[in-house]
Amino acid sequence: MNQEHALLWLRAELCAAAVGSLAAELAPEGITLLAFKGLHLALGVAKEPWQSRPFADADTIVVAGSFRRAVRKLASTGRFRVRRDDWSCCMVVDERDVPIDLHRRALPAFFGAVSNEALLRRASPAPAPLTGVLFPDLVDAAALAIAHFVKDKNGRFGHGLLATDLALLSSAGVTPKALASRLAEHKLRRVGLVALRSLAEADPRWGDWYEVLHPSNYEHRYAAAVGAVFRGAGPKHRQRALAFLAAHTIGDDLSDAAANFVLGTAVRLPYIAMEVMDDETRWVGSAR
Repeated sequence: MNQEHALLWLRAELCAAAVGSLAAELAPEGITLLAFKGLHLALGVAKEPWQSRPFADADTIVVAGSFRRAVRKLASTGRFRVRRDDWSCCMVVDERDVPIDLHRRALPAFFGAVSNEALLRRASPAPAPLTGVLFPDLVDAAALAIAHFVKDKNGRFGHGLLATDLALLSSAGVTPKALASRLAEHKLRRVGLVALRSLAEADPRWGDWYEVLHPSNYEHRYAAAVGAVFRGAGPKHRQRALAFLAAHTIGDDLSDAAANFVLGTAVRLPYIAMEVMDDETRWVGSAR
């Protein structure tokens, strides 16, 4: 085990202990947590934690019980400090400053249709020290990895390691056909097209995963166009704003895509306006 592997192992152990402790605090309130993303890959998919990928925090979803009650309970314990709290996600740290993201749902509203009930129905118990915590079904985990990759503009603003995630999940038994079916169930098929086309352009082995979604000619062009916008999301605020808006046009149903765009724009519009104005101010200043 080299130093990098040792750090991955240590991160997994610290996050597992923190989430296990957090779950024990919430269990008497009838609250159940599902751990996903990096922690799940390290302790539920990879043969050894250091064979997974780096991750900075532990991501969990309140799949049973009240999200708001969970936040209030954690704030009152004295063992966890609330660093950020909004409608969809609360970030807390434990006594060792291990960060845990507590999500209300797996994805933003209208970005697909992944229900907590569906995740809970297919979930399985996580190993100790995550007693009382659940891990997602492997195919659900793959669908969520794809969705978060696209939400992060094909990894431009996230870890960008979707290929690593899918390779791990594929080695554990996830197949292209099963993933295509689950993406359709969660209304994430077009999200999958955008993500998998991006992977296939970099590595031909993902071409079969893309083709099994049976994209139409229009969808081929659409996935390519959205990918191009994401690739162009450079340091300028207006470029990031355009990528954000493009991500919020993706939806299997026109109504969902429209609602996603309207809601996302309404939430982000003040920030987008300020960022674009900041770009303009910098341009005028540099032109003088």
